[in-house]
Amino acid sequence: METLMQDIRFAIRTLAKSPLLTAMCVICLSVGIGVNGNIYSAVYAAFQRPLPFANPDRLVVIEDLHQKRGWSTSNISFENFLDIQRQATVFDQVAGISFRSITLTDGEEPVRLQGEAVSASLFPLLGVTPHIGRVFRPDEDAPGAPGTVILGYGIWGRRYAADSSIIGRTRPVNGLPSTVIDIMPSDFMFPEREEA
Repeated sequence: METLMQDIRFAIRTLAKSPLLTAMCVICLSVGIGVNGNIYSAVYAAFQRPLPFANPDRLVVIEDLHQKRGWSTSNISFENFLDIQRQATVFDQVAGISFRSITLTDGEEPVRLQGEAVSASLFPLLGVTPHIGRVFRPDEDAPGAPGTVILGYGIWGRRYAADSSIIGRTRPVNGLPSTVIDIMPSDFMFPEREEA
């Protein structure tokens, strides 16, 4: 311990003799610590932060792998999704999500949004409950079922002035009548879209 104290006293005396060198050392250390902190924050946000859903460590993405062609995709046809949902016994639940552009044409100006087509099992799987309304029912997954739509909290506030009477009303989505059944919570975000 005495040796350490001697080394510290010697370092302080040396640094006091050269204030320019001391200032440069302090600046270099400050910049290094700041850069490392920023890099850690970015890595944590991108790779380590848990997903904001129930049981994030149990969520997996199923991809369609084409070994002969050398590519994989998480875009799976509806028929394959139904097969996986029926036959997969290793999963508690299976849900589908398909990112797509949608157009709302119920106001003066049509608005184009990034939307998602999801299976009825998605929100229970993620442990997400609606802000207002209900989530999709299994019978609404069937081809030809009447259109239903869940609005994001942001578009509900911007386009519909946060009017809760929008629940149960029919609105044109991509030119087809769709009944609004739910408003998502303000903090809900879909998983990041995979860019092709």
